[in-house]
Amino acid sequence: MQLLHLVSQVVLTATLANAGKPPVVLPRQSGTSCKTYTVQANDTCVSISNSSGANWAQLLSWNSAIDKTCSNLGTLVDKSICVSNPSGDFSMPSNTKGPTSVATTAAPIATPTPDGTNSYCGEYFKVGSTDDCATIATEFGISRDDFLFLNPEVWENCTNLWKDYNYCIKPVGTITTYTGHPESTSTIPFVDTPATTLPYVDPLGNINKNVTVIPLANETRSDCYR
Repeated sequence: MQLLHLVSQVVLTATLANAGKPPVVLPRQSGTSCKTYTVQANDTCVSISNSSGANWAQLLSWNSAIDKTCSNLGTLVDKSICVSNPSGDFSMPSNTKGPTSVATTAAPIATPTPDGTNSYCGEYFKVGSTDDCATIATEFGISRDDFLFLNPEVWENCTNLWKDYNYCIKPVGTITTYTGHPESTSTIPFVDTPATTLPYVDPLGNINKNVTVIPLANETRSDCYR
């Protein structure tokens, strides 16, 4: 009983000590950093959005202490909240290699490469931990479909890339010359079919040219057959 009474006293003391204090604001992802904003008196999500550039949905997503109606900012005065993504800037990848060049000869086969990778390849790329089909396609100026064509072992959803393995990212010459490519320029040989010559038939041959010509009434067409 004495132990239970002591625990109750500790809980009551802690509750009274923390009463009225604003909660500590933490981003949803721990161990990350973000651009912060110190909440001022009379702030609203709209005013914070206007000053920081973060919209209402982003403020709620990045700060778990803000309720869904953004009505508890008064309890967060003088506290810092995130006004940028705590997980970092997810910007679109860019092409860092410049204009795409055309390979005229096959490159030596890189090792290791997954089974199925096209060996008639102009250039290989070793996949890192942050690479996917989209970043590879953008960086090397190859379409996603062409990357999958040169590396048929890669699934359509591109979720089975192997880290530290080499993949073909450039064809030799033009990829449409590869057998099996959907836009292949190879054609089936044209076979000329002999034409049949038909006798000439005069379209006016059935007209009776011996019909007696009679005077025509005024305004009658002269090219009338009958």
